Amino acid sequence: NYEPDESEVWRAYVAQQHFSNRGQWWTTGKLRALKRWGLTLVVGILQAIIAVTCNVASRKLGEVKYDHVYDLLEFNTMSGSAMQAGASGGSGSNAGAAEDYSYYTADG
Repeated sequence: NYEPDESEVWRAYVAQQHFSNRGQWWTTGKLRALKRWGLTLVVGILQAIIAVTCNVASRKLGEVKYDHVYDLLEFNTMSGSAMQAGASGGSGSNAGAAEDYSYYTADG
């Protein structure tokens, strides 16, 4: 557990800076504080950008997933109605629909 205030070298440096900054408004301590707050601001902005990107990606993946599931359900509904039409002697107009959705089947 190292504390900079406990170091004699650090205290000598701070004392030297204090005397060299005497009478000036813009001191080394203020510059150091400005750098710290600047880095805090940059980290906050990057964190916000990453969070927004994650939210947008999550929503898009959810949309893709649910659209895919909806299309699968539509395919099953169409193939079920095509089987019923074929069994009842219908014209089989939904036969082409099965070919349109063939990429949704697990067998490929």
